[in-house]
Amino acid sequence: MPDIQPPQEILKEILSHFNQDNFLKAETLANTLIEEYSNNIFLLKILGVINAKQGKFNEALEYNKRAISLNVEDSEGYNNLGLCYKNLNLIEDSIDAFKEAIRLNSSYADAYYNLSNVYEMQGNYNYSFEANLQAVTHNTKNIKAYVQLGNKMMTRGRNEDALTHL
Repeated sequence: MPDIQPPQEILKEILSHFNQDNFLKAETLANTLIEEYSNNIFLLKILGVINAKQGKFNEALEYNKRAISLNVEDSEGYNNLGLCYKNLNLIEDSIDAFKEAIRLNSSYADAYYNLSNVYEMQGNYNYSFEANLQAVTHNTKNIKAYVQLGNKMMTRGRNEDALTHL
């Protein structure tokens, strides 16, 4: 029976290549391990993100679903799943996934930000504004969230408020 965890040095190497935007090398290494360690959440999640970054959203979706099936309490996994759904234009599924990420981690700023973007795509501007406000409230370091919120405030005539977010 194979060891549940792949060698840590290879996982670190995969992460190093990923962080250097060398997705092909990271993907190749991860794929060499995934058959033997098919239930390794790290490998599933990184392959999901790598595939998404390469525009292979259907493949990314499958990796993210597998990762979540192994850990249904993974807010990051639901956020990644929501991004895949968004990129596949499955808006309602995307909203559900982001909401689940937020239910699991009520201060998950990136999930609020992503939810805001999906609501915006849907034309639901009030919900988009509220989710964007939550993203900023939860101390996101995402500058885009602040700029986006500032722009939304300006469109609502709240120019003084907007200045604090731009």
